[in-house]
Amino acid sequence: MENVITQILVPLEPSECTRASSLRAACIAKDIGGEVTGLTVVDVAGIEDEVALPLRADLRAYPNPRSVELIQYSKKELEAVREEFESCCGEFSAPNHTLALKGCPGARIIGESRFHDLVVMGLKTNFHFATEGDSNDTLERVIDLLPTPLWLVPKKEIEPIEKVAIAYDGSLPATRALHHFLSLARLWDPEIRIFAADLKSGNGERLLSQTKAFLAAHGIEKVTTQLRERPIEEVFDDSLLSWSDLIVAGASSKSVLREFFVGSFMKKLIREADCNLFVSS
Repeated sequence: MENVITQILVPLEPSECTRASSLRAACIAKDIGGEVTGLTVVDVAGIEDEVALPLRADLRAYPNPRSVELIQYSKKELEAVREEFESCCGEFSAPNHTLALKGCPGARIIGESRFHDLVVMGLKTNFHFATEGDSNDTLERVIDLLPTPLWLVPKKEIEPIEKVAIAYDGSLPATRALHHFLSLARLWDPEIRIFAADLKSGNGERLLSQTKAFLAAHGIEKVTTQLRERPIEEVFDDSLLSWSDLIVAGASSKSVLREFFVGSFMKKLIREADCNLFVSS
């Protein structure tokens, strides 16, 4: 069966996780026979707004020396990150190219993701390194709006994906994450644990049984299931976070559970997990 994931996008910025995300993307590309695109974005408008003085509109049309300095600084920093990305791809002999754009980082990532099958970026990001913006606000926007699956990478050196925990509630985002992960699971044959929190419906056992049968139909056999009568963020406690090499989850839902999954569960994983996250929205 042809792999669903072949084109991988890596947004690049000078944070502690960027080298690890470049290596992980290159490793995935090697395993699936795919290609990696390294994306840099200079937030010119954001920098100019950050340093703009309360001058008359006609005077503000002239370049501010401080904004010019910060834009040049951004380009220099991103060039260094681009070179590191190419080096990481070289370690895995992964086909790659780079793309340099200007604009809002979050909007550019979302736009370019339309032509890629997977986005790989760090658990901690710093796209606004040249200004005083929130270091992780781009990641939050991407999680909420990205049309493709998202792989979030921790700072630590990459390791084989041997143990996978899947949070599954039957929602559309969680189902997308499950389907998108199939092509990778078939390649790696990891041990998989599927967790569901059955708080009201009473259908948890049937949902887990169907999910396990679905994975088996795709040749994925090393699967166990666990039904818990606790909120899903409580299920993913320290012991499970430590066990997992990768957590697969849906990021959002258009139902009344949206805030439950986006607000508490996903933020908990981003804040506390020291493992990879595979997310669909």
